[in-house]
Amino acid sequence: MGLKHLFIGAALILGISPVSYGYLLADNTDVGGLDTFVAATTKSVLGNANPTTEENWVESVLGYQVTYADKTDPVDLFVTKESSTVVAFALTSMPGFYVVKDGQNFMLFSNNSSMDWGVLDLAQYFGVKKLDGLTFSHVTEFNGHSVSVPEPGSSALLGLGLLALVMLRLRSRSASV
Repeated sequence: MGLKHLFIGAALILGISPVSYGYLLADNTDVGGLDTFVAATTKSVLGNANPTTEENWVESVLGYQVTYADKTDPVDLFVTKESSTVVAFALTSMPGFYVVKDGQNFMLFSNNSSMDWGVLDLAQYFGVKKLDGLTFSHVTEFNGHSVSVPEPGSSALLGLGLLALVMLRLRSRSASV
């Protein structure tokens, strides 16, 4: 196996690794990808929630303790260039999780790629008909156990490094025989 096979293997690894995708605002600010929906509840269940009530609900959903970080009220929503239903809003504490509240609903999200922005598809959670007049009552931020996901390029680079180590091992083994 020569250098040619190594380059072909590297090309395959890089070719099949998923592409990292982020949304952009009108001023070309990259706000990252969509955050992960975790759970939802309603005002009829939580009542007129305050940060402590929301923290207790988040902990009951996640199964571990989180810490209240900040509350944003009002929330400025920015529509992304790529989709009229995907919006972003600034977060102040780089939280692991945040709760978005409209008039009646509480929705918990895990903050993913760009920790200083919340990014979600309104149509997916609030319905297309509600987009025109939708505003958030507030966003409550919580720090907790968030899992960082490596960028696809990093995974490909790691795979390439492992492949090179295997190739060197095989080469040294065949040379000693």
